[in-house]
Amino acid sequence: MNEQKLLNLIQEQVENVPGTEWQLMSKLRLNRQAREIDVVIGMPKYGLLILELKGWRNIGVTNSGQIYKTDNGNRKIVSDPYVQLSAEISAMSELFRNHLNERPTISGAVIYSGISSQALKRLTRDAPNIFPAELSLTIEDITQPASSDHSEDHPLLRVLGKIAIDESSRNRRPHHKNDADTILKALSLLRSEVEVDFLDQQLKEITDAVEQNSQYSINLIQRPLNGLRRIHVTGPAGTGKTVLALSIAHERALTLDKASLYLCFSDNLRNHITERRSKMLSTNVWVETPETLYSRLIGTEFVLTGSEDSRPNPLADLGVIFPSEVNDEDRLYVCEDRIWMEILEQLEIQRINFAAVCVDEGQDFWGPLYQVLDEQTLKDGTFAIFADENQTTRASAAFRQYEQDRPGFHQVQLRTNLRNSPAVARAIKREFSPAIQYEINENIHSGTPPHKYEWETNVELWRLIEKINNEVSKTLTTDIVLLHDSQCPEKTRGMLQRASSLFGWTVCNTDEFRGLESDIVISVDSRRDGVTNAIEALWKQRYVAYSRSRGLLYILQESNHTSQLTTFQQSKVKQNQKKNAIQKD
Repeated sequence: MNEQKLLNLIQEQVENVPGTEWQLMSKLRLNRQAREIDVVIGMPKYGLLILELKGWRNIGVTNSGQIYKTDNGNRKIVSDPYVQLSAEISAMSELFRNHLNERPTISGAVIYSGISSQALKRLTRDAPNIFPAELSLTIEDITQPASSDHSEDHPLLRVLGKIAIDESSRNRRPHHKNDADTILKALSLLRSEVEVDFLDQQLKEITDAVEQNSQYSINLIQRPLNGLRRIHVTGPAGTGKTVLALSIAHERALTLDKASLYLCFSDNLRNHITERRSKMLSTNVWVETPETLYSRLIGTEFVLTGSEDSRPNPLADLGVIFPSEVNDEDRLYVCEDRIWMEILEQLEIQRINFAAVCVDEGQDFWGPLYQVLDEQTLKDGTFAIFADENQTTRASAAFRQYEQDRPGFHQVQLRTNLRNSPAVARAIKREFSPAIQYEINENIHSGTPPHKYEWETNVELWRLIEKINNEVSKTLTTDIVLLHDSQCPEKTRGMLQRASSLFGWTVCNTDEFRGLESDIVISVDSRRDGVTNAIEALWKQRYVAYSRSRGLLYILQESNHTSQLTTFQQSKVKQNQKKNAIQKD
């Protein structure tokens, strides 16, 4: 039996008890010292009851007074559940003491789902100091049928009443109250605390999932690595493309004893990976700008042969600029294609090839670069392109054309979302369907759905930001980013920058944060009218922003923002339906 089944079982019993106003919650953790609380029951008259669920079978006590369980003949010492229960009660008491003037009494018990009532009675008789009878229950204790319709005769109430602390009016401690209103306030406080404090556990589980996916993906890709030279990996944001690209580059470098090259046009992502080099990469894998790559391999500084106008534009944010409006000398990223071309030509002259060339954000590269990179990959090396066209800032079909011209690409689709919690992943899937189709990773904590708010003036927006700061400050994380889209008015952007200096948040345009992720993401969505291209750009920016969150996601939407985006979304649905119909024919 798990926590949810226990909760459902108690709920069924509660429905048969007339005149009660019960509230139930499950799977809570209040601080980093206390372990997870399995079930909390809020009962007027009785206060709050914590149930710690243990599914142990064949349990006993050693001569030294330690609790053990036996599985398949193997004896294993387990932690004392009553000590754990005491820590949970203390954590909850401290929370209420700091935030509520009147607070409910708190009691608790350990419920054993794997042993019978008779077996538990023997334990409480033979080892009463280890298994106190007044704090010990089995499933049988809460499933006995009621003997009458009177609530006070219900066996579940009798059992819980035995555990609950006696708080009669004569013995009631100061500031304690067990009416329905006080219990609702207490449970509301618990919910607000738990939503943010689950962040630690959630992030650990997501990190573990990414590491496991990396190994899984390497196993998945091992066959094409050994048999096919070209790979095209696609998948929505957060499915592990960057981790896989680095893993392949690393694997090929070690196997072929030759340097690998990882390319991305985002200087933020490049810097992020470089900072984590000791954790993520071997010294055999290089993450470079064109100039530093040339200097490292050739040994001299690279001098651009064109005019000053052909140098890369240092501005990372040029607003909503579309490919038809971008001149050859004015690229959207710091590293422009022409520079790569010239440097790669020099490397070709020096006969420098790579064990693997992994191109991240491949949807943003112009066509001629693919052929040069392909040709500079060893014959037994790997040329891999990783792409998500729904994140592109260029309407380029260069790769699709190149793929048609050069057959032999092995197609790999990553579908499982490994970055976001299931609650956030489902919200993204609903918001951006049918273009985004995630498989949800159900093996990690479900997390908290996005918090959505609307604002109309900058004053209202700032009040929301202050409210969010009060909430997220409880998480103790400093990895918080506030993202605004490219249509956000300049005056609003200036106001948002205050959050950077006051709260220590990262505040930037969504396009600057592509490829990165954060514990907590706050997305400020603007309302702007415009041509279809501009609306599509906003749609993609919001998809990118929402998918950056590893933990909590806050969405602050300007009022009446959805009209044109809704129209655009409907057009995406029609396009998808038409595409499916053509494929069926």
